[in-house]
Amino acid sequence: MKKKTSWPSIVIPCIIGLLSAGVYLFPFWIGVENRLYDFFLGLKSDVKEDSSIVLLDIDDVSIEKVGLYPWPRNTIAKGLEALTQLGAEFAVFDIEYIDKSPMSVDFTYLNGALKSEFAASFEEIGANVQDIFAALANNQITLPEAGIYGSELVDLIDQSRDTLYRHTKQVAIENDSYLGQAMRLFGSSFITVNMQDDPPSEGTEDLYAIAKERFVYPKLKVNAPLSDGRHSALVPIPEISRMAAGAGFTNVYIDSDGVRRRIRLTDNIGDTVFMQLAFSPLLKKLGAPEVVIDKNLVTLIGAVYDGKCFNTA
Repeated sequence: MKKKTSWPSIVIPCIIGLLSAGVYLFPFWIGVENRLYDFFLGLKSDVKEDSSIVLLDIDDVSIEKVGLYPWPRNTIAKGLEALTQLGAEFAVFDIEYIDKSPMSVDFTYLNGALKSEFAASFEEIGANVQDIFAALANNQITLPEAGIYGSELVDLIDQSRDTLYRHTKQVAIENDSYLGQAMRLFGSSFITVNMQDDPPSEGTEDLYAIAKERFVYPKLKVNAPLSDGRHSALVPIPEISRMAAGAGFTNVYIDSDGVRRRIRLTDNIGDTVFMQLAFSPLLKKLGAPEVVIDKNLVTLIGAVYDGKCFNTA
């Protein structure tokens, strides 16, 4: 005989469910929930820091030694070249290179090699002029012959002028390209893409095309509908975007009480998914595993760490 279901066993769970959902209509409950989250989070032991991860801060000591911030991008490029020589594995730039920087002067070249080239060129010209006048004074050449030597001297002056002008242009350093080349040389530089809620600005189509081509993770599987996401992104200038190994966003969500409690590992513009800035190099570090996005869950399939292959969510 089929046992009848009593009404309390149906009504009571429904009432509890409605009350639980109803409390979220009151702002004070969200604050209570956040405080409970903070309390239980405080009970967890601290995450052990990985000694292989180093934060290169621009602090007061750095500013005292290098100069006022912001520094020229050639300074950052030289630092990246030093990291290359030291054997650093990854370099992550939490800096938005969305505007071109002013050019700078290579004072080492200006006061060294270029100065020597000017001195040598004018010394050669002066010596030729002196030789012509000395030859005329000693009747070693005739005036018509002096004219021929004079024409050759003019050619020498023109050649020296063009050479010096070409070399003088090397005094001005195009810092953006310099930094981009340093990133390319390093091989594993990751830069910042800032996700925006505003529609894309006019003339940014080419930059966004670079981002879609170079910064979208290739081994991605989406099993759940994506959120509304963002509408556009601030992408670094081409000189840097085309040279970096990857990129990620730094946007975070702040709770109503002004506290940042969580970060998103992925964000999207339409059906185009971008990774969080720290997540992008981590995926490369883990052997480029497949990333599977489900509702409220991100799973890595085939990650490799310390010689072991595993799946993790």
